[in-house]
Amino acid sequence: MPADAPALRVDAHHHFWRYADGYCAWMADAPAILHRDYLPADLAPALKAAGIAGTVVVQAAETPVETDWLLALAREVPWVWGVVGWLDPADAGAVARAEAWRATGQLAGIRLWYQDDADGERLHSVIGAPLLSWAAAHDMPIDLLIRPRHLSAAVALVDASPDVRFVVDHGAKPDIARWPPDAEERLQWWDAMDRLARHRRVCCKLSGMVTEAATDYTPDSLKPYSDALLQLFGPARLLWGSDWPVALSASSYAGWVACTDRLIGHLSAPERAAILGANAIRFYGLTPRH
Repeated sequence: MPADAPALRVDAHHHFWRYADGYCAWMADAPAILHRDYLPADLAPALKAAGIAGTVVVQAAETPVETDWLLALAREVPWVWGVVGWLDPADAGAVARAEAWRATGQLAGIRLWYQDDADGERLHSVIGAPLLSWAAAHDMPIDLLIRPRHLSAAVALVDASPDVRFVVDHGAKPDIARWPPDAEERLQWWDAMDRLARHRRVCCKLSGMVTEAATDYTPDSLKPYSDALLQLFGPARLLWGSDWPVALSASSYAGWVACTDRLIGHLSAPERAAILGANAIRFYGLTPRH
């Protein structure tokens, strides 16, 4: 790319769904604004307004049928540069399905969904799963959808999987509405995230912040969180994402873009370009399409 060419901006985390399909069981308790279809035509105007060149669509349902559908969409929509799908590591057919998805050329990663678990027991059981060995063999990234109570299990998983690259979605969803939390809770979150960040093959997504924040959030109220992630992972290992349409329950797409620009505005131009696009292209192995 020529030195004067504009940096590509990438949304590394958004979703699509057809509400009537009923795949997303979590949506029963979600805000009413999410109880409808969200498809490429709904997102395209916001991407154009924000100057987003390409995206990574991430699974929103714990079923491989949804991933089949997302892969088909990615073949039709030129600005969808990759799909992060879902598989159950305990499923005996997981590796075969993952390999079939990889053959499409659209698969960017696999997401492990444990945010609703009471503890990290199931996540801990993933250690040594054939799906992780397959991911290591094919350099396929693994997204982790977890909360702070799962971080110790996530650390154990990463420690036991030295050849797998991981990304922690939404900073593991700390309770930003109470930020800063009590000293012990904050120390536990920081310590576990620090242990993950010490592995250079672990990245983190600068996303999902507004839905974990108070309804009257401001960039200043989110800044302690974004600053913590910057200190832990640095600009070279943060990936920006919108978490659209989930984030619409708290912010417009343009609102989160503007908020992000303020949160990282103190960084250098190359550092901002890395967070806003280059890191996602490198981490997921994306091929820009036009």
